[in-house]
Amino acid sequence: MKVLVGAMVDAPLAAFDARRLDAVARAALVPCRACAEARKRTGRQPRGCAPFFERVRVVGDRVIAGRGMWPDVRRAFVDPARVERIDVTVLGEPLNVTFRGELRPVQARILTDLGERRLALVSAPPGTGKTALLLAWIAKCGRSALVIVPTIELLRQTAREAERFLGVRASILGDGSAEIGSLTIATPRSALAHVEALGGRFGLLVVDELHLAGADTYLRLFERIDARFRLGLSGTMARPDGRFPLVEAHFGSLASAIVAERADLESEGVLVAPSYQPVPTGFRAAYRNAGDWPGLVDQLYQDDARNAVIRDCVARECTGGVVGLLLCERIQPLERHAEALRARGLRVAVVHGGLSTIERATAIEAARAGDVEVLAGSSVADIGLDIPRLARVFLTSPTRAWPRFVQRIGRICRPLEGKGAAIVLDFVDDAGPLRAQGRARAEAFAREWPSPTLQGVA
Repeated sequence: MKVLVGAMVDAPLAAFDARRLDAVARAALVPCRACAEARKRTGRQPRGCAPFFERVRVVGDRVIAGRGMWPDVRRAFVDPARVERIDVTVLGEPLNVTFRGELRPVQARILTDLGERRLALVSAPPGTGKTALLLAWIAKCGRSALVIVPTIELLRQTAREAERFLGVRASILGDGSAEIGSLTIATPRSALAHVEALGGRFGLLVVDELHLAGADTYLRLFERIDARFRLGLSGTMARPDGRFPLVEAHFGSLASAIVAERADLESEGVLVAPSYQPVPTGFRAAYRNAGDWPGLVDQLYQDDARNAVIRDCVARECTGGVVGLLLCERIQPLERHAEALRARGLRVAVVHGGLSTIERATAIEAARAGDVEVLAGSSVADIGLDIPRLARVFLTSPTRAWPRFVQRIGRICRPLEGKGAAIVLDFVDDAGPLRAQGRARAEAFAREWPSPTLQGVA
């Protein structure tokens, strides 16, 4: 019997032993945490929300699974020796480019370890230089490539780096452009909107910030792109919603990931080890249950005393050439912080989703050039912000998601001569779940970085 392996594994149901297939399919189920939490709150199953995601599913007389599930699928065959695997992946047209940069030792090791893998995961902390690495891999493979990045800022940054390291102008799919060429850089939404034109064209699929790829837009894209080689890179191979196994179904098991150890990167001078300083805000408010959460967050952002603590801290730290990144998830409080800091005489640039791409790019370039003391950003600044000059990060919004927490800290871990210490200022509140979230963040930092870099933690 013939099994087709392209974007997905497509096998005839008749090739399987029923009991083995049932066991494999059950083991491949991924619980939906959002559904479970809604059921816990309401006591009933929410409409339109399945309790599990299927990584191996039966569709009519076929069994469909992601390519990363092939070892599991193969175990369920009646007789694997009688199954013929037909490779229908796309090799893509040649891409004749040469990598013009010089890889750091850790990047060179990863490139060597990638070898001829068809499915590969690379876990490397923010600041490792994953953009240069993925471009070096594309040059090494020498095949047409589709690169997926999550934000417009990363889209532009990756295009610039492609021209710098490969000497070619990449086609852009997103940010108002709809170009498709041998080297195409795209956002996931734009790629999915043009998926008919993308399928059958690329030999390489590269996904940066792979931890975001558990979202439905990415997963639908993976089911359609039949590139022979897939490479996923991220600084945090985890998702708080538990959906990363859905990504593994398309890129292979996390157990086989190539990992760049943070301690090695710090010893080689690739990264700066940050220190962590919790800053008590004194904010307190009544909290009884989850229904109070929206109101609690509203109060937090509007609290004058808390805002004063944040602004005093930023003004105190961002002196003597120190450039800081103030992160706030809501735009209006972010703008108020920026206005108040300007009134104190600080030069502040702002980047958030309510601005045009040109305005955001101008703000980022101002910070990169050292023309401002503070870059105030919303969640669009969480990932892919390559500004080595940043030496402080001010975390003003509550969060319990440690992958996002680690990504934010990574913004200040890039080395720069004369930069000095990299310090995380985490504003910790004393109300309801905010107290526990603060402890969780301190614990997450302690797991990721050695305890001597903790300051003021009892």
